[in-house]
Amino acid sequence: MAVVSAGCGFVGGSEPVPPYELTVADGPGSIQPRLAALGVTVRAWWSALNVSRGRTPLPLSSRLTEAGFGLVLIALPASYIELIAEDLEAIPTVMLSTIRVFTSPAGRHALPERLQDQVLPYDERLDGDGSSRLGTRIDFPQRAMRHYVEDLGAASHSIAEGKEAVARALSALIRPAVPERRRATDQEIRELLHLNWLVHRGQSSRLLRFLRDDALVACEQSRFRTLWGQVRGERAPDTVGEA
Repeated sequence: MAVVSAGCGFVGGSEPVPPYELTVADGPGSIQPRLAALGVTVRAWWSALNVSRGRTPLPLSSRLTEAGFGLVLIALPASYIELIAEDLEAIPTVMLSTIRVFTSPAGRHALPERLQDQVLPYDERLDGDGSSRLGTRIDFPQRAMRHYVEDLGAASHSIAEGKEAVARALSALIRPAVPERRRATDQEIRELLHLNWLVHRGQSSRLLRFLRDDALVACEQSRFRTLWGQVRGERAPDTVGEA
């Protein structure tokens, strides 16, 4: 297992990393504004970051070339697909048939053309009634990959068989209706969290669901974590929880 990290580069699954707050996605900790000010792309950041840590500029394709894996599962959101796009582009043609990509429809558009056929056709129906892999948008690719491997048992399938299995599974699910959520300022969201803190025992997951499902307030997850952390600090020593 390996991790694509905007702060540490290509990281092995057992490699220790320091605490950090940096991402190429929108929201707190995003490096996008700084890169834009410098006229630098996230793709250039990926290469420079890995070189600074003693790796090759395109470590994913290098690793795949060296190891010769029989199956490679890649689960990434659109912003991280864009981050490593040049690395993905460098994957040897002979290895393309071993690749399975799990991402959102937006992530598919960010992929190099030569990898388009390796994307499994997951969409919003994975979040429909009866789905075994409900979750948040931010973990959609990982949930799709787990559904493919564990629920469908499709790891040994060819790409054509895998696509057929996914299409068949999703056809039994109904695309969820997306509620209309209003925009709110950071202060308004903090006030809502304060007012409902004790009801939800300060638990971040329950408060996020309250904001989105009951208060119908739009709040991206990384933004929510920042505001939740601020409110937690203001309310100490109230009982709070992470889950």
